[in-house]
Amino acid sequence: MAWRVHLANSAIRMVEVISGTRPILAAWSAPRHVNLFDLSDGATLGEVKLPALPTLNAPPELWERFQEETLRLPNGGHITRVQLANRTLFLTRDGAQRLHWDGGAALVLMDDKEAVPLAAPADAPSVTRWLAVDFDRDLGFTAALADNGRLYLYELNVFKGSYDLGLQPEDERRCHVQIQRGQHLHATDGRMLVAVAMSGAVKKRLALHYRVALMASSPDGQQLALVDYEDGIVRLYRGADLLLTHQKFAIDLVVEATPRQLLEELPPPMTAVSGLALADQGVIAFAMGGVLCCTHQDALTPLPRSPQI
Repeated sequence: MAWRVHLANSAIRMVEVISGTRPILAAWSAPRHVNLFDLSDGATLGEVKLPALPTLNAPPELWERFQEETLRLPNGGHITRVQLANRTLFLTRDGAQRLHWDGGAALVLMDDKEAVPLAAPADAPSVTRWLAVDFDRDLGFTAALADNGRLYLYELNVFKGSYDLGLQPEDERRCHVQIQRGQHLHATDGRMLVAVAMSGAVKKRLALHYRVALMASSPDGQQLALVDYEDGIVRLYRGADLLLTHQKFAIDLVVEATPRQLLEELPPPMTAVSGLALADQGVIAFAMGGVLCCTHQDALTPLPRSPQI
């Protein structure tokens, strides 16, 4: 069932689907405030209020307590991304590995024993800052897109390589990178979308006619969702060959979803989409302003395919 809920008067910052005994949709209504909903029907499951993050050199038992008491959710899973003003913390689904990004050029991989900065060899092209970073929640791979347009890959704390994807980052475009299960990798500089093998080879390249605002990948890497800046259209692509399969205006998806409240406010039509998540089986979650919406690819318009000859 597609559903919506008016959560806040300000823009929801981020959404995440948490797997477990039953999937949970987590919505960040404030920097340290996370609201929890049943993914299937939008039932309210409570909230999480985050204390200050432990420091990088905090004792392992402090990090363990933070993960278990704060990030662990009722379905047995836990929040795998914490994003604050100048710190982003990624976690594997089992919580064994943590990746810390300071928003600049520093990446630190942590476990229960040590914190190790991720560095490239001296002969690799230098990095002033990372424009986009993702952490494989299953296997601990790190994919980082640098300001020089190159992709840097790490397997845990081991540098795997630096690769030229043909991307050209610019200040007015937002870069994104997604890595899933150590085998599905996608990146964009806001105008060009690429599917990349773990060897760094570009498998497919697609020039886009819009500026990318948000990008999300399904956990199995089979689908990719993109939202543009100009019109707020949600587009679904096949992960392997970047074939566009479905699309629809985000505001239309919100209007068509079943409201969970008697009294609510719909976002203005041109409100920017501020959060995006994609689950397996075509489930899409996103936020427009303070409205949270969960829908399915069947609610989008399928694109016709050329007949096989």
